[in-house]
Amino acid sequence: MECCPDVQESLTRPSVRGLGERAALMAAFARAAAVYWLDVLPRAASALHLWRRRAVRIADPALRAVALDALAKRGNLEGAAAFAAFVPRRRRGAAVRALIAFQAAYNYADMLAEQPGADPVANARRLHEALLVALDPAAAHLDYYALCPGCDDGGYLDEIVDACRAALRELPSSAAVAEPARRAAARIVAFQSLSQGERDELERWARSLPAAAAGLAWWESAAAAGSSLGVHVLIMAAAPPGVKATKLAALQDAYFP
Repeated sequence: MECCPDVQESLTRPSVRGLGERAALMAAFARAAAVYWLDVLPRAASALHLWRRRAVRIADPALRAVALDALAKRGNLEGAAAFAAFVPRRRRGAAVRALIAFQAAYNYADMLAEQPGADPVANARRLHEALLVALDPAAAHLDYYALCPGCDDGGYLDEIVDACRAALRELPSSAAVAEPARRAAARIVAFQSLSQGERDELERWARSLPAAAAGLAWWESAAAAGSSLGVHVLIMAAAPPGVKATKLAALQDAYFP
């Protein structure tokens, strides 16, 4: 079917509206980049400095080394903090603290779970359950080292979890994002624990996820479920008051699957 010349031209030439949208996106990216470099990154560096000072006080030399190695993963820690570039300035400090604390807990639990143990799957699950507690202000601390006899970090992991919860309480919409954030964290717990076991069990679990129905390969579904980005974006969404359910649904769909 042929189109009239005016329609053909509109299909082959970038529209004014399209150019305007691209310009707006570029401007938004430039603003976010400026906020990140000038405000968010210094805040993240300060938070990481404080956690390193705390980590060096862990008496157990093996746990101290793991904690410091986990904090040395600056890429994903600073990447987590980048979500705060889209947060109003008055809430930005709390958002950075929550984002850094959550990712620091993730890194630490991940590295601890890789240490040899009698039941790696159960040990990884219990360690990563700290992420669920970090998002629930009413939850009691668990014995995260229950399957790691002799492990004593002097309260380090408890403090990271509490720091995340304290920062989240400063964000006006934290209650609205709590349940979807915990669902995203529960996927992380499942992924991180099953990753320590047999591949068949991990694959069966991944194939049962909604991501599999979206056409992803099982390992892609598993990786998406294990990503902390879905939690980070919800922490960002908690910063302004009155976040809408439609926005939360859109953010969840964007990051998982």
